[in-house]
Amino acid sequence: MLRFFCPHTSVRKAFYRLVISFFVFIISIFVCLCSYNYNNPIILFVAIIFFILTILLSRDASKILRREMPDDEMAKKIALVLSIPQIALGLAFLMIGVVMPFVALYDVIKDIQSGQSFFSHFINIISAFMAIIIGYYIVYEGLGFGGQKKRR
Repeated sequence: MLRFFCPHTSVRKAFYRLVISFFVFIISIFVCLCSYNYNNPIILFVAIIFFILTILLSRDASKILRREMPDDEMAKKIALVLSIPQIALGLAFLMIGVVMPFVALYDVIKDIQSGQSFFSHFINIISAFMAIIIGYYIVYEGLGFGGQKKRR
């Protein structure tokens, strides 16, 4: 059915990979929620891996769609919809990067008052700034600004 809408084989392959990954992710979440043993780490691990894989494959499908069909308006809209999970992940990184320094500063003050070492909390502050940079890059690329070359 996708063959009628998209003549490019690379776009079809990217969509097939995305759909398969999405269905395995949904099935693993369904099994995890419906099982009697809620502490099943293997199903939870599979769900987390396929969640990350689905985000990466949606980003890949979005990039391929933008590259193969740059002039089609409908393809641009579909590419933007496919990049929504990536944008959400980038916004989560940005929020973590904004909140983490306040938590780390609270822990630093608490450790100074108790006389314990507080050096490890500075690593959390540095990690927060790295999360802000990574989140900004993920959102920037998800919106379609990253990786585009000017045509002559």
